[in-house]
Amino acid sequence: MSPFPVGPDQIWYEVRHRPAPGTRALFLDRDGVIIRDRHYLRDPDGVELLDGIVAIMRAAQRSGVPCIVVTNQSGIGRGLFGWPEFYAVQERMLEDLARAGVAPAAVLACPHHPEAKAAYRLADPPMRKPNPGMILRAAESLGLSAAESLMIGDKGDDMAAAAAAGLSGGILVGPGEAAVAMPVHRAGDVRAALEPVETWLADGAPASRLRAAETHATG
Repeated sequence: MSPFPVGPDQIWYEVRHRPAPGTRALFLDRDGVIIRDRHYLRDPDGVELLDGIVAIMRAAQRSGVPCIVVTNQSGIGRGLFGWPEFYAVQERMLEDLARAGVAPAAVLACPHHPEAKAAYRLADPPMRKPNPGMILRAAESLGLSAAESLMIGDKGDDMAAAAAAGLSGGILVGPGEAAVAMPVHRAGDVRAALEPVETWLADGAPASRLRAAETHATG
């Protein structure tokens, strides 16, 4: 039995604190949104919080909106590192966030990939973004309102997962592309995502406001 919060489906699902039922949530990709993407990061010394993420999470927490991390981790499936290394990286990230006074409510990680080693190989992994499995599991098990929630990611797969899960909108950080039937705000970097997040937190209606924000995205 794994000492880590990994279920029979091999998904890491750790609830750090349980939000009030029915609340909206801010879903966050990890690499490229919370910490710098170092490509299959396995060493906690490589953890570096991205400028702007603390302000975003702090704004969400002030508004009573939980932050939920959903991250693809095919490095595990490919045999490049294991759950102990993932745990070490995550603990360093959580410690750095805690020192800044913020914390995610939950973390979900998917090791599956079509080209992973046999134990983790799935042709179309339901939990791996662009599929919505991780978002749906968090929303259902925590009683969150997916239809009022928002996703921040740096890849089109993040936006596709959010749209498939029925989220109200997304913020795409950096140069990625997203062709989804969902309002997506383009932000040049994580810092530039703060303004649309604050707009969403203030009015609770990101679909209309994010659609308008596309015309003056930063980047």
